[in-house]
Parts: sequence; C-alpha cells; structure tokens
Amino acid sequence: MVLADGMGGMANGHLFSQLVCEEMQRCFCTMELLPDMQQTLVQCFEAVQQRAVAMNRDAEDEGGATMVAVLIRDEKCTFLSVGDSRLALIRNGGLIWLNRPQVMSTRLDENVALGYLRQEDVQGSALRDAVTGYVGSSAVFAADACTAPFELIPGDRLALMSDGVTGTLNDEELLMYLMTPSDVTVSEVVQAVQRKKRPEQDNSSILLAVVE
Repeated sequence: MVLADGMGGMANGHLFSQLVCEEMQRCFCTMELLPDMQQTLVQCFEAVQQRAVAMNRDAEDEGGATMVAVLIRDEKCTFLSVGDSRLALIRNGGLIWLNRPQVMSTRLDENVALGYLRQEDVQGSALRDAVTGYVGSSAVFAADACTAPFELIPGDRLALMSDGVTGTLNDEELLMYLMTPSDVTVSEVVQAVQRKKRPEQDNSSILLAVVE
C-alpha cells in the first residue's frame, strides 16, 4: 500500500504524488521477490527517488511529494515513510503512531531534549511544520523505516494518512473515526476533516487496511 501527498507550495505536486504511487507499484510488481521485506521497500523507494530527482532536474520549478508505504507478507508488516504523511496502527482500542513525521519540529524538540536549545526558543516557531525530507529532494535525507517487521493480529487496522488528516483531527478524534465500521471509516474521516472548515484546508487522503 502506498499513499503520497504532493508538496504544498511547490509546482506539480499532483504529478509527483502520481509518480510515487505508480513507480512504487511498478517496481514492486516487476522486481525479483526479496526475502528481506524492508529491503523490498527500500529498493522501490530508491527507484522512485531517482525518477523524481530526474523529473526536477528537467523542470523549471521544483516539486515533490511525501510518501508512506506499507508491505504486508505472511501476517507481518513493515513500512517506510518520507515527509509528514503518517501511519497509525489501531490495536485493542488504542492508537499507535508507527512512523515519525519528518518535519522541523521533530529536530527542534530533539535539540531541546539534548539541551542545545531552550523550549521557549522553539515554541511557536513558524518553521515547526516545515518538511525536512520529501521524494524529489536533491538534499541528503534519511527515510523513516521500520527496524524489523512486526506481527499483525486479527482486528488490527492500519491507516495511511496525509497531513491534511493528521493536522486537522487530534488523536482522540482519529481513534473514534478509525474504529467505525470498516465500510464507512474512510468517508467518516474525510467528512470529519471537512466539517472543521479550516481556512486554507489541506487536502485529506487516507488508505485503510483491516486485518480479518
């Protein structure tokens, strides 16, 4: 499963998100099956990144997309993400965030924890939501990846979401909507985002998998 979200404020975000999804699927369907699940995602991501960087090299204005990808095999799951799209696991009535958003706030908070910055210096910073890594970027960055595949159990739900969802609904709201009957979960989440009616509301995308 792959979810991609075009970078706001950049050119042709829809083309880059389309490229991510199509190239990830093409690579996965044509590559030799690897026993290492994580390496499978890494190889597909590297192919996508090469295409996206080349696309930017030939374009007048830079573009890009965030991405979160999940691979499930033999009742095990692994993932890889770039940017601020999120992956959540719903298990036993609780919400567990599986990936970390690659945004400036993560770096700032880490520097506060290490004593390099003061809390008052980073709170309210306009840079907190700035994405630090995205597909198509020529700068060096590391994707956020699962260290080892984990077991899925019946009743688990995996939700891949763009920042238009996670930046609008809080954890309590998300958990409530993500636990609705699976045939209406996606529409419930999107409608909940739309009901907020925030100025300049970002687009909302969600992909749901339910373990039967």
